[in-house]
Amino acid sequence: MKKNILILSANPKNTERLRADEEIHSIQEILQSAKHHVFKVDINLATSVSDLQSTLLCHTPHIVHFCGHGETDGLLLENDIGEKQWIPVNELANLFEICVRRCHKPIECVVLNACYSKAQAEAIHQHIPYVIGMSTSIGDKAGIRFAEGFYTGLGLGKDYSYPTAFKLGCNNIRLHNIPEGSIPVILEQQHTKPLQAETVDYEWDVFLSYEPVNVFKKWREEIFLHQFVGFLEQQLARDVKIFERKELCTGEDVPISVKNALARSRCFVGLCSPTYFNCYQCRYELSVMIRREQRCGHRTATPPLILIANVYDGEKFPTLVSRLMRSEWDFNGLTSLGIHRGRKSHLLEGKIRNLVKATEQAINAQPTWENTSFDDLTPDEELILDLNTSRSFPLPRHK
Repeated sequence: MKKNILILSANPKNTERLRADEEIHSIQEILQSAKHHVFKVDINLATSVSDLQSTLLCHTPHIVHFCGHGETDGLLLENDIGEKQWIPVNELANLFEICVRRCHKPIECVVLNACYSKAQAEAIHQHIPYVIGMSTSIGDKAGIRFAEGFYTGLGLGKDYSYPTAFKLGCNNIRLHNIPEGSIPVILEQQHTKPLQAETVDYEWDVFLSYEPVNVFKKWREEIFLHQFVGFLEQQLARDVKIFERKELCTGEDVPISVKNALARSRCFVGLCSPTYFNCYQCRYELSVMIRREQRCGHRTATPPLILIANVYDGEKFPTLVSRLMRSEWDFNGLTSLGIHRGRKSHLLEGKIRNLVKATEQAINAQPTWENTSFDDLTPDEELILDLNTSRSFPLPRHK
């Protein structure tokens, strides 16, 4: 999954000159060589109090990194004439709360690489899972070394972990014989809980998402859906309500029925075909469900709430989607109508049963979504673009 990083830098005229350019350049170089993750870095130099709100609202960062000066009263930004102006601690925290809770920004971590920023970190931590600050004054060299170690951990480490990256940042300070390795502090939520919300009046058990191309239509209706519903009703010992968008996709006009179902479904099952990501509505559906999950503190862990099964070569799909797939739900090569009568029928049945088992767990988990109307559900526009692929897939042949 791509992570967006927003770097805010400020060095007002009447403050000591910082090596912010060197810090930013080091971060960019490290992330360009990242092996396991994709990063997009946006930079706002000479950040002023006047443009702070607009800068945060114009981007969708997962990480906000501030490099600049700090005092016990707050972080120092620039005023309208380029001189220092400090931001009250509580108001900075309030701004992050608005960004996350009201504007639905996916901010996971804030790094305050500035002197005396622990108090600001503690205030922001009420609203952000991971916040890093400095307990006292920290030198330029130490701040740069911390940033290098931190982003090395995020970019080169296979397991994406803010606490591990933090430890590498502190370690990198000490490796360079700088006696400030204990100044950075990290505040982390041990358990991320869902946002408090009313119980949702669920209408559907499963939102089934697919691109209604004719090549998979008969297989999906006559074989897959018949077995999927049958096995799921056996497991739940009751009738199952599944929402299907059967109409053809036309442009970007998503029907109200689809939006309403996205707000009232217990879990999401996507069947990814070669043309799935060429369809705006498919990308919209998956993007909305991912954003809805993130807003409520859920993740696609165990049991997953977003289940992606591919009916074609999943390796050619966007990276984010590939990470949501499981090999036990892989129907690639099992989508011919004759499969249910042939020697591969037991493989097909086993895959469907595996998907049913995970779906049952998701339904019974009864996640507490926000009790919202479809009008409040908005997709992440950048995520929609990420899910779209410029590649053209050859359609497989089916008898």
